[in-house]
Amino acid sequence: MANKEVVIKVDNLGKSFGDHEVLKKIDFEVREGEVICIIGSSGSGKSTLLRCINKLETQSCGKIYYRGKEISDNQKQINDYRSKVGMVFQSFNLFNNKTVLQNCTLGARKVLHISKEEVYERAIKHLKAVGMAQYINARPAQLSGGQKQRVAIARALCMNPDVLLFDEPTSALDPEMVGEVLNVMKELAESGLTMIIVTHEMAFARDVSTRTIFMDKGLIAQDDAPTNMFNINNSNERTREFLSRFIAEKTGENDSHKKEAVDTTKITNKIKKKFVVTFARGFGTGGKEIASRLAKDLGIHCYENRILTLASQMSGVPEERFIKGNEKLMHKQKGIAALLGGMNRTKSTTYLARKDFVSDDELFESQSKIIEELADSEESCVIVGKCADYVLKDHSDVISIYIEAPRQFCVERTMRNMKCDEATANKTIAETDKFRADYYEYYTNGNYWTNPVNYDMTLNSERMGIEGCVAHIKSLLKLKGYIE
Repeated sequence: MANKEVVIKVDNLGKSFGDHEVLKKIDFEVREGEVICIIGSSGSGKSTLLRCINKLETQSCGKIYYRGKEISDNQKQINDYRSKVGMVFQSFNLFNNKTVLQNCTLGARKVLHISKEEVYERAIKHLKAVGMAQYINARPAQLSGGQKQRVAIARALCMNPDVLLFDEPTSALDPEMVGEVLNVMKELAESGLTMIIVTHEMAFARDVSTRTIFMDKGLIAQDDAPTNMFNINNSNERTREFLSRFIAEKTGENDSHKKEAVDTTKITNKIKKKFVVTFARGFGTGGKEIASRLAKDLGIHCYENRILTLASQMSGVPEERFIKGNEKLMHKQKGIAALLGGMNRTKSTTYLARKDFVSDDELFESQSKIIEELADSEESCVIVGKCADYVLKDHSDVISIYIEAPRQFCVERTMRNMKCDEATANKTIAETDKFRADYYEYYTNGNYWTNPVNYDMTLNSERMGIEGCVAHIKSLLKLKGYIE
């Protein structure tokens, strides 16, 4: 494909959250028709790289080019760019209150401004291609995980993208549903669509990609043809180590991995009636890990960052309006308003500017509506952060959890997870927890966040451990009749 035009070029790209360098000097090109799979250990920077390419994260240094033209931080240019470079997320990001057909037509109508008739024909075409045409009047709550992801792919295709990015599209699916999504992606690859795919599906990467990129510790350790990458005689020692570990797990040679899977199955409970569990937590307490483990054990979805992405991209309100409203807020008030004003979603490069947080009243309102929709759906779920405990405080089927831990425990966890020194860990915890406290105070009109009377259960993750916290939450769910 050397003679094909370069569609996307990443030049010396870097990304840092505070002092933590996530991506380091990333360079590669994507040509028309290429299918590039990005593999690597969790935390190696794969998803962050994809989010930088789609401008959901602002790179700390380096440049991104689309067909030879640099993509700047100008919001109008970013919006135009995103209309050509689509993205499929691991958590579907479908509107629960809209039908399959409406989910597929909404973006094309609002962004591309095409006629109702044309977008309908386009949606039916792509829904047929992914085997979902018979479900056009169904709502997401009536679909399986695999069906939802196929609808999400059809929705992305309705935008007629030049390039399609996939961020671990099968990671939120049950094992039996993975195959149906991978088959759709294989067909897209065979059709000639240019794709960049972050995946943990090694067999898929080997069989479908035209090039495979292996990332390690924020660097591209190897960029090669799959025949070389997945060769047992690969000359790259780190790549061989990573792939041999994967093969051992898949063949059952890793006994500890197999034992962990069996134990997880034993503690999984059957859901008797629908519920929502919300999590608030201090930084470094392990609250996110506890929430994720609970959701995995119960076979339900865990929502966090994707709620904000959905609020900003799918509400129909252009992102630049959030920024302008944010600037007005900054000029009118001090304190929390000034802090929020310094953290707009496209310009700030500090650690706190991750999309975990909202920087505008209107965006908060959109986010809250999505949280309400999740709570009103027929599916049980876990929601981390986002003031969900406050937004859903009047819902009878919501269990609110607060995770706390001593400061030194949080510091040690942060040092391990961020691979940073003690001073950086302390600074990160202080800044993040201060922001969360101010954030709750601003949006809830009071000190809601750490007040134990506002939660159904408060747990100390140092004393109880991850497993202990999960077990206690399950006991409460069982006591209230939600699970067996």
